[in-house]
Amino acid sequence: MTKLIDLPIIEHELSGFTIEKLSKVMKLSFSRRLLMSPDIDVTVDQWVCMKLLHDHGHLNQQQLSELSLKDAPTLVRIIDKLEDKNLLTRSTDHLDRRKTNLSLTKKGITTVAKIKPILQSFRAEAYNGITKSELQAMEEIVYKIFNNLNIQNQ
Repeated sequence: MTKLIDLPIIEHELSGFTIEKLSKVMKLSFSRRLLMSPDIDVTVDQWVCMKLLHDHGHLNQQQLSELSLKDAPTLVRIIDKLEDKNLLTRSTDHLDRRKTNLSLTKKGITTVAKIKPILQSFRAEAYNGITKSELQAMEEIVYKIFNNLNIQNQ
């Protein structure tokens, strides 16, 4: 039986809807920035996967799914598109043939390098007027909420 706890009444609620709206507006705005660069044929979701592969060197599909928070069918579509664009390669794990390892190609690494300044410019605009300490506090709070809910869902 779950024990209910008494929580104080919060005068100002930060709703999940507010966070979702922010997420959608940021994704749409960044997507528009990517579309303005015709030599970069990458969606935001593809960028997320490419950035994770760039940061980690290589990942298997399960790891990429967990880190990107993408379900398996969605991730497979993203991987297929990135492979078609010659931005990523797949290979069978030599220790466990059931696993597929993913890594960026040279073109993929070059594309990440092209996107980074676009991302920096986008963030500069999005975070205009917000101090570094405010951003750090926001990130810490968002991670606490994420971890609170992520732990409960496991």
